[in-house]
Amino acid sequence: MKYSVRPTPTFIKQSERIIAKYPKLSHDLRQYLSDLGVHGVSGKPIPGHNAFWKDRLPLRPYNIGKSKGLRLICYYTAQHPAIIIPALIYLKSELEAPTVQMLNDLKKELASL
Repeated sequence: MKYSVRPTPTFIKQSERIIAKYPKLSHDLRQYLSDLGVHGVSGKPIPGHNAFWKDRLPLRPYNIGKSKGLRLICYYTAQHPAIIIPALIYLKSELEAPTVQMLNDLKKELASL
């Protein structure tokens, strides 16, 4: 099954900031987004926000594993055709977990798209 992957403006802005800090990450992030289109969402649903999925991505070129690497929050709609919206990306060292307010803001942003 093919999935449509449409990153939000927030995701694009945040990923550009992270890639500026870790330039070698660009290839891994592109590969991850490509895999989303083929395999669908991975990771785990966020409790209380079941349409949002949280996934971890290592920073391989920098020898940083999943536990201290990137976090990606994707919004998944199971309608036909299925759409995956990468909505948020952050470094574990900068943010422990997204707050409820951040997730609510993401929902508002998604509603405006």
